[in-house]
Amino acid sequence: MKSKSEYGEFLTQLIKEKNMSQSSFYSQLGIKKPYFYDIIAGRVNPPPYDIQLKIIQILNLKENDIYTLLDLAANKRNEIPYDIAMYLKNSHLIKKIRQSDEYKKKLGGIFKCQKN
Repeated sequence: MKSKSEYGEFLTQLIKEKNMSQSSFYSQLGIKKPYFYDIIAGRVNPPPYDIQLKIIQILNLKENDIYTLLDLAANKRNEIPYDIAMYLKNSHLIKKIRQSDEYKKKLGGIFKCQKN
């Protein structure tokens, strides 16, 4: 039996729970069979954000499953989860984070600069 990545294992479980065939799923997703099986096996990274969103829509996922899928994809892609990245695009929030003591503590004094 072929091995699956953690992301692939979770995705195939979700597809099965929706009583959908894998071929129907990747057809609706608009990707080719080899690419789908490369994702499942972990030979390629999980898909980019736009395809991740389409997966969530096609499977009509519950909130916890959305978070798990996004977290698994981000971990494998070495990125911030999509929902968090979108949230952080708020420049006001970025400024607030940079001004926080927790932020400065996490950086361990990397930025030793004078305040404006």
